[in-house]
Amino acid sequence: MRKLKYYSQEIAEHLFVPNNHFRKKLHTIFADFSSDQFQSALSRVNYYFKRKTTFELSQDAQKLSDLSCFDKSAYYYDLRSVVRYFPEKFSFHCWLRDVISVPSDPCFVKCRPIDAEHDNSAILKLNQIRHFREIKDTIPFGQKVSKLVWRGSVFQRSWRAEFVKKLIRNPLCDVGANIGTGGMLSNEFERDFMPIREQLKYKFIFSIEGADVATNLKWIAQSNSLCFMKKPKHESWFMEAKLIPGVHYVEVDAELNDLSEKIDYYKSNSEEALEIIRNMKLYHQQFQDRSQELLVSLLVAAKYFCLSGQFAFPEPGVQECFFN
Repeated sequence: MRKLKYYSQEIAEHLFVPNNHFRKKLHTIFADFSSDQFQSALSRVNYYFKRKTTFELSQDAQKLSDLSCFDKSAYYYDLRSVVRYFPEKFSFHCWLRDVISVPSDPCFVKCRPIDAEHDNSAILKLNQIRHFREIKDTIPFGQKVSKLVWRGSVFQRSWRAEFVKKLIRNPLCDVGANIGTGGMLSNEFERDFMPIREQLKYKFIFSIEGADVATNLKWIAQSNSLCFMKKPKHESWFMEAKLIPGVHYVEVDAELNDLSEKIDYYKSNSEEALEIIRNMKLYHQQFQDRSQELLVSLLVAAKYFCLSGQFAFPEPGVQECFFN
């Protein structure tokens, strides 16, 4: 139902609301924000797109009209929701897919490797219907099951397969590959699908990356459960690299050797667990203001178009911030 509502709204806007309607609003949106709001937004903009030098687009750059509206992915609609505020003639590069490398040209992407050169990766909030779903957790931490839970697809994800194999028989854990997604694993490692509402009954939830970023991290961040994960290798609009172990989540080592010890520790030290949960919720709050999120998204695109010589800010001082 959630996806049906999303796609119905996006398709309706695509068919019945001309892009010119949004282009007329661009400078009004920028003008409606205070100087402090703008500066706060710019700090995130320069994080998402770290480039400080101008560039020329290659010949295979695309316009929004070049992208097929019949390739109805959430990536396309989320990109369109930003780019439609700018002139139709503006060109850009985009990767509308999972990302595990850095593009050779400046490019709109969903995410990027953390330990890599970032100048060409301009992160936008793409595929947000999957990665930024809102949840409500009404179960206090103290009333949850004192175990760690994880469910997900393992298909062609060897690191997830190793995770499941190591923990499937751990009495402190309830983990397993969703039935039919075990891939390289035998049936003994598969478990029934567990919806989010059931996972929220557990005190500890593991977040593990898939093709790139971990999908469940953003809803765990809204919950009353404690997030366990390895050090992230990729980051998205959620700025995973800014998360601090012991402050926002519990970090476990790459081989999971300290996992049981840390589960036992936070079972016995609930106040410390609650403090980490509170910090993660506070971190997540910065992504919940829809008007601010739109401003940041538009400024990321504006920076891209400024540095590629296609756009200039009428507002004094803004454009210079992109080069600092």
